[in-house]
Amino acid sequence: MIKLKKILEGTCGYGENGELGEEPAGPHLIKKKKIKEFDAKMQKNHFLNLIKQEIESLKGQIAYAKDKVRYKGTPDWEKKEFKGVLKDLFKKLKDSEKHYKRVQKLKEEKLTEGKFQMKGKYLYMPSGEVSSIPTHRDRDAIVVGIKYNQFKIYMDGTKPYAYGSRYDKRFNNTKDLVKWLNDSKAKYIGIDNKWNFKI
Repeated sequence: MIKLKKILEGTCGYGENGELGEEPAGPHLIKKKKIKEFDAKMQKNHFLNLIKQEIESLKGQIAYAKDKVRYKGTPDWEKKEFKGVLKDLFKKLKDSEKHYKRVQKLKEEKLTEGKFQMKGKYLYMPSGEVSSIPTHRDRDAIVVGIKYNQFKIYMDGTKPYAYGSRYDKRFNNTKDLVKWLNDSKAKYIGIDNKWNFKI
């Protein structure tokens, strides 16, 4: 009974022990749990774990494709297909292992959400993707959206260039590009052919 009395006190404007508080009971009395952010080490370990899972998946796919190529009952045309798949899988595995090593070497620091960052020759997107900025010779470009405009970003010689659906923008260096992307609250869309626009 004492416990029930203690629970009932402190509601509807009543304070503990029957004493009225300064303010009526309200949300200010509820202790809000703060959502704990991943600390830097947990973030890094999380990404390493995801990459490790991808590597294990690729190894399993490679083993399956090798078995199909070695199996005598597999038709020749199918073996040829699996050999092509194996070639692609080995390339993806090599890239994933390099990515794992790169992430291992990264300093453990808090990830900043919502910010574009340039580290070396790589542009880090707010969503976590990483890409080098394609050159003017490449077919593809990085696609971002700013309000109602879409921009294809690539290197025009040694300087970044944003080719827009409504206007273009040239930058002196990648630092200026990153500042513009963050100030404009650009949204990363993906990588696409630099000459195709969807308006």
